Amino acid sequence: EKLTEEQLVRVLSMVPADDGVYLILSLEEDQRAPILSQLTFNQRSAIEQVLTYPEESAGRLMTKDYLAYPIHQSAEDTIEQVRNKNDAFDTLYHIYVVDDGEHLLGYIPLRRLVAAGPERTLGEIMVHNPVSVSALVDQEEAAQLVARHNLLAIPAVDEHHRLVGVITVDDVIDVIQEEATEDMYRLAGLGEGDRVFSPITESVRR
Repeated sequence: EKLTEEQLVRVLSMVPADDGVYLILSLEEDQRAPILSQLTFNQRSAIEQVLTYPEESAGRLMTKDYLAYPIHQSAEDTIEQVRNKNDAFDTLYHIYVVDDGEHLLGYIPLRRLVAAGPERTLGEIMVHNPVSVSALVDQEEAAQLVARHNLLAIPAVDEHHRLVGVITVDDVIDVIQEEATEDMYRLAGLGEGDRVFSPITESVRR
């Protein structure tokens, strides 16, 4: 609340799209458009794309900070491109492999990419049929998949299996914590508005 408009723009320009969405939604409605208009086209479109997904959907959790390359590209060329972009990513676990239509085909752990022969193609070294999640499913379903498969990140796809984002484990932990809290409140017969320090008269009424 104490940040100036200029400071808000600076913060939004530095955070992933999913965190940017959280910040934008915390502003008053009349503040959002002026703030978004001052971001670069790529920053603004990343946030706006995430906002198109329903509230509580997996799409609201995803970040656009991921690297995806065509299946026929060589390991050597890919390593060079990753080297040039790596400073832009706080967390980079996998390289994703796509076809010409941006359909998700596989992924490559960074250590496998580095160990591969320079002339080998990404299609030759990728892990096929990666676990993915629809960007339209409930956030809890995405969290369960990450937990079940012990993933650090899970790719999010659209209805045509095109790669549209990545959901990282830190965001999944937040969802699991929120869902567990709601379940505990429900078991105790409390609503979402109840808190430990709510007045007893309010708790009784609820």
